Amino acid sequence: MDKLLRTPKRPEINLDSLPFPDFSLINEKYFEEQEIPGLNLLLRKTFVITSRSCPYKCKFCSTSHFWGKVRLHSPEYSAKLMKYSMETCRASYINIMDDLFTISPERLISIKKELEKLGILDKIVAMDCQPRANLINDDLCMAMKALKIKIVGFGFESGSERVLNWLKAGSVTVEMNKRAILLCKKYGFIVYGSLMFGSPGEKIRDLEKTLDFIDFAIKNKADYIWSFIATPFPDTPFWNIALERKKVSNNMNFNLLSHNNIDNPLLLDDDVDKKEFKRLFLIGRKKLRKFKIKMVISFFLTNPLNSIKIFFKYPRYYFNRIIKKIYQR
Repeated sequence: MDKLLRTPKRPEINLDSLPFPDFSLINEKYFEEQEIPGLNLLLRKTFVITSRSCPYKCKFCSTSHFWGKVRLHSPEYSAKLMKYSMETCRASYINIMDDLFTISPERLISIKKELEKLGILDKIVAMDCQPRANLINDDLCMAMKALKIKIVGFGFESGSERVLNWLKAGSVTVEMNKRAILLCKKYGFIVYGSLMFGSPGEKIRDLEKTLDFIDFAIKNKADYIWSFIATPFPDTPFWNIALERKKVSNNMNFNLLSHNNIDNPLLLDDDVDKKEFKRLFLIGRKKLRKFKIKMVISFFLTNPLNSIKIFFKYPRYYFNRIIKKIYQR
């Protein structure tokens, strides 16, 4: 049996010395036109990462443990990478994969200026990224808009102040999450977000507050929010808690870790009734379904012919999704 060999940590390198990715190694079909929910457009999408790590220490995330301190590509490198990625993949939509691309308005403006120098900004139809609610303000929104960011995705996580405070180490409040929705909608962004059910220490009253947050998001016209089950992954505080509770092990079948494990949430406290947890989770899912239905209808009404073409191009995929939804109902 092969042994795991742990080598010393390598010294840091200048990120700008890294070569650009070789997209020729990827199946070209990966970059075919696809629907962009919220924008109601069919576009070619490409993916870019312009930094490493995150300054925050969320209980469910391994990013800061994996990467260590935050390091950034220069604005010059970031812009050239975007240009290369767009031209190589013949794409006009950029998915920014950074854990925290919007670390400051100044950096975004610098990248915008570099894109203008390269003559590429006008060729970008849209970008998306994942900001943090505690950093959202007017200056950042204006900088994102100038950079053609049109879709923003937040990890809202919980509508309970107590749970959210623990999950995000006091860096975000429920009020900040609400304000982020309101401010981003004011500036015309498509607002996505996620909510986590079943965190350690979460009680029934906390779940009910998350349902209240969903109602707020619907009322204030967030565009799409999804929910999932809190799941422990290695090298996170979540994992350590699950280890202590003997819910996981370092040599387990990792296929058992699922964001949809509503019948046996691995991190749910033992004193929380699982049937009541499942009931409230499914109430939340039913509320959130309104977002998806609205988005699908909007895309179809805007692009009826393209919608039909997409369906017949991938009939098995869409047919299975329709059957699944009917079965779930």
